[in-house]
Amino acid sequence: MFGGSVSKLRSIVDRHVETHGPCSQPVWTVPICPVCGTLFCIAGDEGAMKAAAGTLDAIIDTVSAAHDINALLTLLAPAGKYVMVGLPPDAPKLNNSLIIMKCLTVAGSLTGNHDMTQDMLEFCGKHNITSDVEVIDMDYVNTAMDRMEKGDVKFRFVIDINKS
Repeated sequence: MFGGSVSKLRSIVDRHVETHGPCSQPVWTVPICPVCGTLFCIAGDEGAMKAAAGTLDAIIDTVSAAHDINALLTLLAPAGKYVMVGLPPDAPKLNNSLIIMKCLTVAGSLTGNHDMTQDMLEFCGKHNITSDVEVIDMDYVNTAMDRMEKGDVKFRFVIDINKS
């Protein structure tokens, strides 16, 4: 599907610090994290976004919250691909001029078929791409929902059904 190096766009630096420990320098000044080797661009940092403009061949957007998709499209190189797999609450407003002038491809999918899922898992395994999750017991679900409503969530919740 996609080749080359893997970059991560983050809006919360804390997630990286909690996962890998603190970096010797602020993450937004380091193009590659010295702890995990990940190329970073903080989505809320205008300077980082401007410096990264036109440098990515593809973006797989997993964000289900409202966010500025046009800002992400500026990161794509000509003929770049933007794939949305997260489902924001409202339909996004896309900058059609940007899409047309840069010959961008915009696509989306709720789920993939078996072969697509296997390809994605193999790609993630090859590039050591993992998910950040918080494993919870079934009796913690209501608390987890309360935390999500308050914005007190740094990782996705995964329910451990073996303990339930």
